[in-house]
Amino acid sequence: MTTVVERFRHATIGCVGDVMLDHFVYGNVHRISPEAPVPVLHVERQHSMLGGAGNAVRNLTALGCGVRFFSVAGDDAEAGEIERMLGDLPRCAWRLVREAGRPTTIKTRYVAEGQQIMRADVESNHAAPERVMDGLTERFIAEVGACDAVLLSDYAKGLLSGDHAQRFIRVAREAGKPVVVDPKGRDFRRYDGATVIKPNLKELGEATGMAVASAVEQEAAARRLLSEIDVEHLLVTCGAAGMLLATRGRKVLRLAAWTREVFDVSGAGDTVAAVLAAGVGSGADIREAVEAANVAAGIVVGKQGTAVATPGEIAHEIQIGRESAPVKIDG
Repeated sequence: MTTVVERFRHATIGCVGDVMLDHFVYGNVHRISPEAPVPVLHVERQHSMLGGAGNAVRNLTALGCGVRFFSVAGDDAEAGEIERMLGDLPRCAWRLVREAGRPTTIKTRYVAEGQQIMRADVESNHAAPERVMDGLTERFIAEVGACDAVLLSDYAKGLLSGDHAQRFIRVAREAGKPVVVDPKGRDFRRYDGATVIKPNLKELGEATGMAVASAVEQEAAARRLLSEIDVEHLLVTCGAAGMLLATRGRKVLRLAAWTREVFDVSGAGDTVAAVLAAGVGSGADIREAVEAANVAAGIVVGKQGTAVATPGEIAHEIQIGRESAPVKIDG
């Protein structure tokens, strides 16, 4: 697996998805407001970072990958802030289309003594108009040849809604590029043709209408979904229960969670998707890519906020002898 990590820097990943601005407000609560029964946050510091598909891009560049990023934002100051942040990332080229009338998605999290007490969202989920999609697709067609894999990061904010995801999947597969999808919604047929789709347990349950509480139920739902959509692999992230990999014609593989202590799970799904894309883009087989993603997930949930995992951190975890342990499941 260490060899896989070392190859990340040789891969270029095309990423298409809904970019956001994650804003964090940190402080302390010492009293309740006299105006309403709500806590009063005494603000001590604030900072912003790339969120949504932007967090996937942050993870890809932290892994050492080159990135070609394609997204849509509003024609506002927040879009300018996103562009400045993208410009600070190494080996990252981007095409951010500004759409008049669309607000740039902003998620503001208020945190007191390590606990999130509130989140306020500014967003729009209306589908990107055809003129925007046509321009973005043309740019993607021109650049996909330079990519080793493609990641679709769907946050249901309009860029990949309806048949939009199919545009990018078809182009990528015609160019011979594997496609990793971090999905949203109930209809995963929108992602037909992808190489691997990465839902979490909640998304798996919604997509199949099946119970997913137990291991047996999770495996049954994964097999059902895999039989209904045209993809090669399904990777289900199961929180503290680890991950489940379902592949056509093979036994289901489970990997135990790789973590010492869970501090913050926000953004962990972006990390998993990024490492998957970096893995398959680097020429790893699906199991190697999933094992590396499992290690990376264990690293980022041990950090505060939407964090990233570096190749050095992943290699260190492997070196100190902690092993992810696949559990044999009856296929």
